[in-house]
Amino acid sequence: PPGDSRNLGVPVGLPLTLDADPLFTTLRRDAGSNLLIVDEQGGAALAIAIVSLQRQGAAVELLDFGGDEDDWPAVVDELAAMDDVRVGRRKAAGPLLTRLAKLVDERQEMGDYRSRPTVLALAAMGRARDFDPNAYEEDALTNLLGTILRDGPEVGVHVLCWFDRPAGIGKRIGSSQLNEFGQRLVGVLNREDSATLIDSENAASLKSGQAICADLDRATEHRIRKFAPPPLKWFTALRSPGEG
Repeated sequence: PPGDSRNLGVPVGLPLTLDADPLFTTLRRDAGSNLLIVDEQGGAALAIAIVSLQRQGAAVELLDFGGDEDDWPAVVDELAAMDDVRVGRRKAAGPLLTRLAKLVDERQEMGDYRSRPTVLALAAMGRARDFDPNAYEEDALTNLLGTILRDGPEVGVHVLCWFDRPAGIGKRIGSSQLNEFGQRLVGVLNREDSATLIDSENAASLKSGQAICADLDRATEHRIRKFAPPPLKWFTALRSPGEG
């Protein structure tokens, strides 16, 4: 679905039927409208989401904590070459989160619910060692992120966060921050992690290549086929509409 001043469609995968159209989850200007991705191959879903959001007119800020495995660095380079997508690494986290938290506060104070959407994308958060859920300082990274997660969606600032495995979540964000992710996209999990993350054990029965997209606030859950990692030439073609 096309984005507007209120809603952004995020493609999350393909239906298990033979329908060709991807399934979307929607980032609304409602509390909790942030997306958590928990999947070892979640980088593909995150990259496709970023491209889609950029094409709907959102400004995207990507904080990349990933390593140099597979094609991920090349994917990040392709994303960085897109208009309105800015990429930072670990050192950029403090200044960026401070700026976005201030933006959220300013929009809230002004009652500004119509400004251009901004999306903070966090890649490979399990490696983001500077995030400490036990830090109490107001300017600690986890607490700045908490402000953005809690107060951002209503004023058009949303968070997409990718962890490659559930074990890393509690090391980087606290339970109050986790609760602000009303939408979850997960790959295969054990029963306990599945129940914790999507309020059902269904992610324990996923087959390879499948995922579940759950909207906790609306109590909906869809089993889907995961997107394959897009080839690098796909990004290039998107930047050059006359080609490909």
